[in-house]
Amino acid sequence: MVKIRKVSEKRPILGQVRSLYESSFPEEERRLWLDFQANVCGNMAFCLHVVECDDAFVGF
Repeated sequence: MVKIRKVSEKRPILGQVRSLYESSFPEEERRLWLDFQANVCGNMAFCLHVVECDDAFVGF
C-alpha cells in the first residue's frame, strides 16, 4: 500500500529525507539543509510530503 504523508520538522523521517535529498541533487542546486528544514516548519508556501510503500520510506 502506498501512502503520502505531510511532514513537519519534528518527524524522525527527516533523516531519510535529508539522505535522499543530498544524494539526489548536486550541491550547487541544493538549499542548505538548515534552510530546507526551516521551510518545513516555518514557511506556509513550502509543504513537504513523504511517500511510503508498505510503511517503508521511498521518496518525498
